[in-house]
Amino acid sequence: MSRVLVTGATGFVGRAVLDRWSAERPGDELLATGDGGPPAGLSPSQFRAADLTEPGAAASLVAWACPDAVVHLAGQIRGDDLEELLRTNVLATHQLYEALAAGGPAGRVRVVQASSAAVYGPPETEDGCLPEDHPLRPVSVYGLSKAAQELAASVALARHGLQVIRARFFNLVGPGQPAFLVPMGFLVQLVGGGDEVRAGDLSPRRDFLDVRDAAAAVVRLATAGTPGLAYNVASGREVSIREVLDLVARVTGRTLRTVQAPGAAPGPGVPRARADVTRIGTDTGWSADIPLETSLRDMWETLA
Repeated sequence: MSRVLVTGATGFVGRAVLDRWSAERPGDELLATGDGGPPAGLSPSQFRAADLTEPGAAASLVAWACPDAVVHLAGQIRGDDLEELLRTNVLATHQLYEALAAGGPAGRVRVVQASSAAVYGPPETEDGCLPEDHPLRPVSVYGLSKAAQELAASVALARHGLQVIRARFFNLVGPGQPAFLVPMGFLVQLVGGGDEVRAGDLSPRRDFLDVRDAAAAVVRLATAGTPGLAYNVASGREVSIREVLDLVARVTGRTLRTVQAPGAAPGPGVPRARADVTRIGTDTGWSADIPLETSLRDMWETLA
């Protein structure tokens, strides 16, 4: 690979991927698209703003980038508007893949597509473990849109031979995490010296992974992943939200008072989720490295 296009490059995951790719493969030329201007470390000539949902935008972007590899991170990660989620996560992906196929031999382009654990829904086993061959039974409209986006990858492979590798991210944390997500939502409430945290249900158990580890996984998948397969990108360990809050107390040095968030209600029924990470370890040699407490401490240092 020599020319690498990263979509959604100005987002939480995109910035981490650019940093990691530059460190591991300094000889590659990184090109990016996203909101606003170029991310830190990229020149204006390496960046182009593009709304991939707009007709012709994907074709113009591909003609500009002529990529050998694509990391497709652009998309919408919150909201309940199914039409908007399908437009942003599915239509834009389909148009990008059609543009890649039209731009030259599709088989030469490797794509890592960002998917989500939300495609799974509740695990079938009592231990909450989710292998990649687990049935896709999303319980949210976001999960529905990501499952449909994965089908767009299957269509691109079947129709054009596009080498799409699906990275199913679990709960990503780390510096720069959006404040509407746990645990950054807890940390931002403590800026200024308070000790009260508004929270919803603390019992769900989730598999948290540092975004910097996720970025390392993306680079490995781009170079060693098998096209057509999905890979869980996670730590392989589950932690309750209550335990996360205990770690927040430790890294901030606060004795926390937890109060029920106004309007907080249990979400769709996924009481626990833990990734089986055997496939990515076997195929690429990748494994998670950064402990959750370290992630939280680094996040807090960016705020305090």
